Amino acid sequence: MNFNWQRVEELFHATAQLAAADRAVFLNKECGEDNELRREVESLVAASEGENSFIEEPALNLGMKILAVGQKQSLVGRSIGHYKIFRLLGEGGMGEVYLAEDRTLERNVALKFLSDGLADDKWAREQLTKEARAVARLENPNICAVYGLEQIGEQNFIVMQYVEGETLASLLRKEPLGFDRALDLAEQIAGALAAAHARGIIHSDVKPQNIVVTLEGQAKVLDFGLAKFARRNQSAAFGAGDQTSHDGPIIGTVAYMSPEQARGEKLDCRTDVFSFGIVLHEMFGGKNPFLRETCEETFSAIITTEPTHFKEPLPSALAGIGQKCLEKGAESRYETAAELLIDLRRLRKGRERAAVIGWRRYLQYYAVASVLLLLLFIGGGDYAYRKATTVHSLAVLPIVNESGDLEKKYLSDGLSRSLFDRFSYLSRLKVKMPTEVRSRQIDQIVQQGRELNVEAVLVGDVFKQNDGLQLHMRMLNTSDGKISWEKTFALKSADTFAMQDDITRDVTSALGMWLIGNEKKSLTHHQTDNQEALSAYMRGRYYWTRRDRDNIQIAIKYFDQAIDLDPSFAEAYAGLADCYVLSSSVLYGPMKPAEAIEKASYNARKAIELNATLPEAHTSMGTINLKYNWDWKEAERDYQLATNLDPNYAPARFWYANLLIVLGRPDDAIREAAIGKSLDPYAHVSMMNYARTLYYARRFDEAAESLNELLQEDAEYAQGLHMLAWVRIQQRRFGDAIILLEKLHAKDPLHSSAALGLAYGKAGKRTDALKMIQELDEFARERSIPPLEKALVHIGLGELDEAFEGLEQAYRDRVPNLAYLTTDPIYDDLRKDARFNDLARRVGLLP
Repeated sequence: MNFNWQRVEELFHATAQLAAADRAVFLNKECGEDNELRREVESLVAASEGENSFIEEPALNLGMKILAVGQKQSLVGRSIGHYKIFRLLGEGGMGEVYLAEDRTLERNVALKFLSDGLADDKWAREQLTKEARAVARLENPNICAVYGLEQIGEQNFIVMQYVEGETLASLLRKEPLGFDRALDLAEQIAGALAAAHARGIIHSDVKPQNIVVTLEGQAKVLDFGLAKFARRNQSAAFGAGDQTSHDGPIIGTVAYMSPEQARGEKLDCRTDVFSFGIVLHEMFGGKNPFLRETCEETFSAIITTEPTHFKEPLPSALAGIGQKCLEKGAESRYETAAELLIDLRRLRKGRERAAVIGWRRYLQYYAVASVLLLLLFIGGGDYAYRKATTVHSLAVLPIVNESGDLEKKYLSDGLSRSLFDRFSYLSRLKVKMPTEVRSRQIDQIVQQGRELNVEAVLVGDVFKQNDGLQLHMRMLNTSDGKISWEKTFALKSADTFAMQDDITRDVTSALGMWLIGNEKKSLTHHQTDNQEALSAYMRGRYYWTRRDRDNIQIAIKYFDQAIDLDPSFAEAYAGLADCYVLSSSVLYGPMKPAEAIEKASYNARKAIELNATLPEAHTSMGTINLKYNWDWKEAERDYQLATNLDPNYAPARFWYANLLIVLGRPDDAIREAAIGKSLDPYAHVSMMNYARTLYYARRFDEAAESLNELLQEDAEYAQGLHMLAWVRIQQRRFGDAIILLEKLHAKDPLHSSAALGLAYGKAGKRTDALKMIQELDEFARERSIPPLEKALVHIGLGELDEAFEGLEQAYRDRVPNLAYLTTDPIYDDLRKDARFNDLARRVGLLP
């Protein structure tokens, strides 16, 4: 029997909205003598009670039923390979999912098969493979995991994690979730989508039926990749009689589509944001704001109707999130779920801070007896209110290794960083971590704490006692210099995680903090549960902070080791991204730009996929977009995300300052660099980055003054000497620049050859400049040398044709420093040449 499936869909929607007692009368009227039409609608309604309604299924499923009619063969009770199939879990027009036992590993799994009508379709099998591979890359606790892809006999199927629980759709039908539970689930769902978006994967079918909530309250998002999987045979869903008009294929579930999805337009991550907004409305408002009686009316509502906003007593911040998700124009929504997740977490933290505001009312209503007792209660209430809402501040100074064993330096540095990360999870604790300190004297430590504008300073040292290592920690109040807490731990026998739990708990208590809501849980959050992985990560960060050409390779080795031990260790992926983003420069690495950008991008996205709130991962993504992709808009979005996540993360400030320079906003850049310097005021790299910003802003005298101040503290600091040489060149003090660069060249010729050759050329020392070109050619026989290096020497010699030849090669290779073409004064000699503006336009620096 050939149905008008559009008519079936319309009747289904209308029937599903009616009370059970009214459905028979309605179908008698609408179906008349067409009993088969009535049976089909009734079967769909019955299926909807089992959470398979059309309005909650992909739009192609009804069309795909045509392909499967009469071909369905149940697999229940069969064995396929080492899988014993127990029962059908769910089905759609394109696939069936069964509960089975993996008899080899002795565990239950879910098996996803193609529907019978598609089992022999080569394209469908290819899409099943693509879906499995895409989802297998998403290692996130809120995504249903893919264990493998099997081909046994004629059967092709995906082996997935079996999730015991109830769909969000089912939970919403039973009763309201309650605000806190709904917010917790919303965060988890957004985290899953953020992980997918970080991998460039669009779900395209976000809806309550595709979200399972376990008995423990964990949300699991299912069916990633469905839209891509269902792209080919979309015409089957809308037959020749279909009167809806679309510019392209309609992929997804009608009631949860974005406007661009409903119009059949090209999709990006923002379509998932819109669908999530609809789910958010159901979770907090109780209904889908666009659901209408018919498919056409639902399409129209999605495209043209503004949803009603959340009303009190729901917070206005939640209303703002919901409104931004459901903007009709994709450009007005969150770019990805990672941005959305940040706002949801900010909302939760705001609620936690306000959780004790009810203290005063409580005391006023329940204080009885004498006036004295009432006053005591009110006084106690004020005290409690202040304790629970006060924002505290702490500086975590680098723990000193005094063991005499340089090998243990990684441990002291790693513990400093790990404690800082722990404290950072508390929204009511503003924590700073300078990477260097001026002095270890008590009075100087207290003074540094005052300069950092914190109320206490946490310091520690690792020392050897008998046959073991000890960690001595103490906290100093900046108001009076007194020790408010101290404790010694035996490192050899200590559980690293338990020890950090003790330290963070004791320190917050000594600060006078009352931990409320989820703050206790946040304080004991572990980056990884694998102590060996944590140790490898600490070693990686140790070598990263001391980065040079060799140490950055050692850091990569340790970060890789940490990931091998714990593949879900987000911070370790972020560490790799930090390494690779610098690995195509002569200073840090031998990689070609294409290889460096591929590895940096992979690891940054992987870190964001696992933890979308890591500022270092977003900073690396920003630097990739700045120096490799030359996408200034995306770079700014990444840096702003990083600084919103952690306003005290100094590297994000410095890289953002670089971008602002490229965008022609030098005053903003200097302000941003100054903030970064204030966050880590004694670090060499901090002071040098600030001076570099002054250089790009062409404030050469101020840059020289800042660099001289740095070199007074460390006269051998190579990067500072190198930067000062560039400043001297712009001040036309070529002799001074040559002295600085020759000193560096004696120690590290590769790093300084190009700058020295340029300085020689500017000073009229042509023979010496040509020797630097010859030297660079010799280096190029053994390793990758960016073509920009030789181009700089040609600029110094005034050989513009050769300089532009090198710049063109740098453009083809996407050499990172080409982003500074219109910013760095070293290129000023080229500006009058028409080739300069042409190249700048291609890089995206000129309109």
